[in-house]
Amino acid sequence: MSDTTPTPADKVEPTTATDGHKTDDAKSRERTESESADSNPDIHFDPIIQLPLIDLKSLEEDETELLKLRAKLYRYDTTEETPQFKERGTGEVKLLRHNQIRAVRILMRRDKTLKLCANHYIMPAMELKKHQNSEKVFVWSTFADLSDETPKPETLAIRFGNAENAQKFKEVFEESKEFVSDPDDQITNTLNKMHIKDENKSDTEDSDSEEDDSESETTKESADKEEVQKDQKTETKEVK
Repeated sequence: MSDTTPTPADKVEPTTATDGHKTDDAKSRERTESESADSNPDIHFDPIIQLPLIDLKSLEEDETELLKLRAKLYRYDTTEETPQFKERGTGEVKLLRHNQIRAVRILMRRDKTLKLCANHYIMPAMELKKHQNSEKVFVWSTFADLSDETPKPETLAIRFGNAENAQKFKEVFEESKEFVSDPDDQITNTLNKMHIKDENKSDTEDSDSEEDDSESETTKESADKEEVQKDQKTETKEVK
């Protein structure tokens, strides 16, 4: 038995696509892509109503950020049988100074929903106190918190992650109190003028009251004199 080695002419060459012909797989791929393009047409509809873009403002555009820290806020709930602090939200608390008037605002929004937790101005009479001697929790009261759009008095407590952030908040809070209580403030001057007007009005009313009293006393004295004169005339007639 002799060994035979196949010659190159005996080898079977694989079938390949030529320039003029395509394989069945290529044709199937093109057909699938064509059908996919037909099933997802680019359809455009013009809107019935054109809605213009509106630039919404949060009032922070006119303010300068003095402080921003993460914290948890609580409010004192007096509606329960036993009044207690209840959590209002967790987020970033900001102290914002107005650029045109002498005012500083406390603003805090909840995480994710961005709903307001605190929104009120710092007033000179506000007192920031530690809660149960904690270095991380402070309590204060405001006469007009606008978190629910309707201003109402609230007692709030704020808790920070560490004592360092709590101290930063306290420092900026106290500085803001001094800033808004400046005697050169236009609002303060206006309130003082109103107070002076009220005092002047009160003084005028007091002087008018004194004049009325003196007039009534004079009238009474005149009436008494007339009665005395009448009595004297009556006695004179009886004597005659």
